[in-house]
Amino acid sequence: HISDEYSNLPACRRYSDISQIVKLMANRLAGELKSVALIGVNFANGFLTEDMVLKPHSPEYGCTYVLPYRYQEDSRCPLFLQMLDDCWGEDPDYGDKVMAL
Repeated sequence: HISDEYSNLPACRRYSDISQIVKLMANRLAGELKSVALIGVNFANGFLTEDMVLKPHSPEYGCTYVLPYRYQEDSRCPLFLQMLDDCWGEDPDYGDKVMAL
């Protein structure tokens, strides 16, 4: 794949160059991705912990993704809440369902 896609670059012209790139990638991938045991979700504007604390992005969290939207603490969504009320409003566990979402 490296040869097919990147052989036009000066660093990938010879077979020895490509094999060294593969070795470097293998060494980098051998280590743990996550260096901090922290559970959370990686939003566009930071890493939200399970304690609802928004921290700056950091490679130590081990996230290989970023959600394409920002976390907002005070997000008002009246139409969505109305839909939930219409669907589950009379259920005895309505509050639990809303909190789960």
